[in-house]
Formats: sequence, C-alpha cells, structure tokens
Amino acid sequence: MIVSIAEEMNPTRRNTMEDVHAAHPPGSWGAPNDRATFLGVYDGHGGRLIADYLEEHLDDNVAMEWAYAESEQRKKQGEMMNDDGQQQQQQSKKRRLGEGR
Repeated sequence: MIVSIAEEMNPTRRNTMEDVHAAHPPGSWGAPNDRATFLGVYDGHGGRLIADYLEEHLDDNVAMEWAYAESEQRKKQGEMMNDDGQQQQQQSKKRRLGEGR
C-alpha cells in the first residue's frame, strides 16, 4: 500500500493545523481479517483534541467491534435474542386468541 500525505495551512485563517490522519496497512491494526486496511482522515473543526483521540483510538475500537461481531459470544447472544423474540411472539399470539389466561 502506498500512502501519500499533503497538508496546507491557511495562515490568514488559522495558525495551526487541526486535521489528522491514520493509515494502517493490512495486518497491522488488529482487524480480524488480515487483508483489511484502515484509512482515516479526521477534521479537527473546533479543535484538535477529538481529532487526536480518533487518530489514536478509532482503529482499535473498529477492530474490537469487528472481532466481537464475529465472535461465538455474539452469535450466542444473537441466538438467545432470536429465541426470546420467538417466545414473545408466541405468547402474544396466545393472548390474542384468548389462550394465555
């Protein structure tokens, strides 16, 4: 992966650059898929604090969420939610038909 970066400040409007970026090639940022690339450009608008935070943490948070979404725990949780939903539907149907008394 080739990444090129250029930035230009407008000294008549701002005396600091508040934009930041992150570029992580495949296999370097903890994603469950080792072929995934992470690219981020964060505009600091009202200050650099949030842009710095995102530059430091967003890739890790995305990787953790992705890993959790593919985890066995998440799949089991989804199955339990589905089972609960089916039970609620059956109970609701019984109540509508007068069988739940």
